[in-house]
Amino acid sequence: MDHSKEGRIAAAFLIGGIVGAGVALLFAPQSGEKTRRDIAKAARRVKSDIKERAEDIADSIEDLVDKIGDRISEATSKGKEIEEGVRKNILNAIEEGQHMIDKQKARLSKMMR
Repeated sequence: MDHSKEGRIAAAFLIGGIVGAGVALLFAPQSGEKTRRDIAKAARRVKSDIKERAEDIADSIEDLVDKIGDRISEATSKGKEIEEGVRKNILNAIEEGQHMIDKQKARLSKMMR
């Protein structure tokens, strides 16, 4: 599930909770003071839920950044390994070329004597 879909679901849940609590408080037969306390209590719960969800989102983002960093590190190290392999292949080819040149040079020297 992608993070934006999770966020929308969480937001819908929180909004539904707020609306439901508000409707329940407004239609409940109780004193104004108790209603205000209940509204304040509901607001604190919503604030706490929002804070918790924000922390979850921040953790998810941090995890995503860590995963991206790990993948970049892996790609960099693979690039270095490939680079090292290519460098070794080039050096081997140069050495083999030098060996072939020396061999042909010796052969030509024998022929010219």
